[in-house]
Amino acid sequence: MRIKHFDIEVLWGVLCVLTAVAIVGILFSFECIKYTDPHWETITVKEKTISMGQSRSYLVYSEYEVYEIQDLMFVGFFTSSDVFGAIESGNTYRVYVRGKRIPFLSSYKNIIEVRNE
Repeated sequence: MRIKHFDIEVLWGVLCVLTAVAIVGILFSFECIKYTDPHWETITVKEKTISMGQSRSYLVYSEYEVYEIQDLMFVGFFTSSDVFGAIESGNTYRVYVRGKRIPFLSSYKNIIEVRNE
């Protein structure tokens, strides 16, 4: 009786595919964090800046936290520049945010809508 052995090249190929799928899944889940936990908060804006990293994003500094204003394709939010322009330092706003603050990923809560307080 002959025993079949796995071909090492096939095994490495399967391992590489599974690793690639896991990495893509992890990156996708990090991107999905931007769309979670929608809620309203009241903030007082201390400062606002434009960050010119890999992609342009608008940063808003409040008393206790930093927020980002960035377009979110899957919820149909494409007016980040308008929202950023409506915010002035020193004013208090009621903001509708999505996402979570995850420091090691440089992920901020994303401001979607602004109302004067």
